Amino acid sequence: MSDVEYIDRAKILRKIGGLSTAWEYGQAVQDIYAMVKAEPLVYVEPVVYANGRLNMKFRNPETGVEFRSILSAMDEYCESHCEDGCERCKIRELALEYRGYPNRCSTFCIENPCEAAGLMGYEVVDGHYDRLCASAKHFGLAVQKAKTKEEMDELAELLGDYSVPDRALRAARIEELADVYNMLDQLCILWDCEDEVRDTAERKMERAMERIASGYYEGKANG
Repeated sequence: MSDVEYIDRAKILRKIGGLSTAWEYGQAVQDIYAMVKAEPLVYVEPVVYANGRLNMKFRNPETGVEFRSILSAMDEYCESHCEDGCERCKIRELALEYRGYPNRCSTFCIENPCEAAGLMGYEVVDGHYDRLCASAKHFGLAVQKAKTKEEMDELAELLGDYSVPDRALRAARIEELADVYNMLDQLCILWDCEDEVRDTAERKMERAMERIASGYYEGKANG
């Protein structure tokens, strides 16, 4: 991460746009607004899991424009719907006191991208997830349970303590990890437990961090 400080572009544009231009520096206000609006968008956004999906894209069905993150979609929505304030904003009420903090629109959108996209009228575009669903539906639970075990056994064979992993071994591990990753995702889909698994995984890691901080694992073989 660099030392560059980032600002909320849509928010600052609304503030500048709300300033009066009917005074001696009115032209300067207009110039500053135009300058900020002309700057390229930069989003500092973590990769997050949301409803079992990773790296989703979003589409404006009216224009066909696709956005690579929910924040870029939110920025366009704010510019087109909130120039005169947030009264027409569809996510305002939910985001107003999200997680106990006021005006957390970006946090709400990052942690609830599918819900936020729907409220703003955008479509979720996720080809990988669609293919996982199609595969799970085509093969069914019994076949995919057996396939998952097969892929996990193949991955287990590559978990040995190799002193100098070469490129071929690394490539093989990536292949088997990807196979297991896809199969576990499909089991979550077939068992309809994507959100629960994600939440439980997050909770387990939070517990692990607490135990690390408390010294719980000292002297233990593993976590």
